[in-house]
Amino acid sequence: MRNGTVGKGNKKRVLTREDELLAQKIAICLNLKQPILIEGESGLGKTEMIDYISEECQWPLSYLNCHDMEPDQIMGSKTLDNNTKSGFGYKAGALPIGIEEGHLTILDEYNFIRGETRAVLTEPLDALIRKKNQVKNTFNDGRMIPVHKNFRLIALQNPPGGVYGNREVLDPPQLSRFVHIRLDNMSKEQKISRTQGEFGIKIPSFKKQDKIASTGSLNQFDDISQVKLHIKGFVEFSVEFDELVKMREIGSTYEQPIYTSFQREFDRIKQFMFLYPQENLTQTFVKAISFYYYNKIITAKDKALLKALISKHFTGGEASASEEDCESENDSKEDV
Repeated sequence: MRNGTVGKGNKKRVLTREDELLAQKIAICLNLKQPILIEGESGLGKTEMIDYISEECQWPLSYLNCHDMEPDQIMGSKTLDNNTKSGFGYKAGALPIGIEEGHLTILDEYNFIRGETRAVLTEPLDALIRKKNQVKNTFNDGRMIPVHKNFRLIALQNPPGGVYGNREVLDPPQLSRFVHIRLDNMSKEQKISRTQGEFGIKIPSFKKQDKIASTGSLNQFDDISQVKLHIKGFVEFSVEFDELVKMREIGSTYEQPIYTSFQREFDRIKQFMFLYPQENLTQTFVKAISFYYYNKIITAKDKALLKALISKHFTGGEASASEEDCESENDSKEDV
């Protein structure tokens, strides 16, 4: 984009480089059909970014502010209907409609949901994760809802604690169902870019090395000995990462703790690798692991530890180009 502003009709949006990076992350997860949880302070533009993606893709959008909703408002409820033998009918909630019609479905205030309300979301989430064709609707006598190929789900939340003390801390079974994208507070440089963009002032462009695309061949997975070696490297990496989290070397300042689920993390990484193979197998593993694990952290200290850990297990202690690419998000804040 030339001046950092986009929009259709009379609506104008200013997209900084950080916004474009977030848009790419969301797009990749949507392409992989993976549920997303975006966590960040109010005012960062989380909802605005979803609106933008929905408009650009002409994708029907279902928005649910779950803080104000009862379970039957989400899933639907029984109604009186004189045209049926039983005298009852069913009015579908926003989520079944989104599932069946293929909407980009937003669950806002996700960690503000009461437990009984959040429980009704488990099966739709698992349907996405496990690529199911149907979801049971217990609010409609257990009838099955066909899952549209375009149905996607994004949850949004503020971080718990501090001024958001009434938000819940999600437990491992809840959090691990999502690709967790944790957003840092808006930097001074990003604020400057946004306000300058409102006046039509050019915003620094999205760096080419930040773009994630397929640059290699699937033939690289035919080398079984190398695949086995890198799988061993991922297992060792994941064990050491979890240990650093447990010892509070990584993530010690986050109100929402980091949780990982080995099988779910590996399934996501495997999907990423086959959709976005890089020039060689090492780069493919590094890019995939970096994409998911860098999204879990925000501090410079944690990113440095993660970079060293990936380097240790995949490049013999030497930072690869792919790892340096992942750091460009931080670097971009210094040269606006």
